[in-house]
Amino acid sequence: MQAPNTKSLAAEDMLRVKDIAKFFKVHPSTIYRAIQAKELFAHRVGGKKRGPLRVPQSSFKAYCESGPFGASDQAEAVAA
Repeated sequence: MQAPNTKSLAAEDMLRVKDIAKFFKVHPSTIYRAIQAKELFAHRVGGKKRGPLRVPQSSFKAYCESGPFGASDQAEAVAA
């Protein structure tokens, strides 16, 4: 998955890793592994090395459509 344009990130809603993990009912480290494997795009905010990760809604929807945990139908519920 390609990284979105940084200008579009500012206008887009961002999701926390913790919230995505709750949605899929998995541990946050599972989501961090997906980010590290480049299956899910995340952007670090507040600092280059220490800031928290945020996932753009569009990346989250694309990740859900790929069916990682069988939750493709529920992507709209969290993104809303």
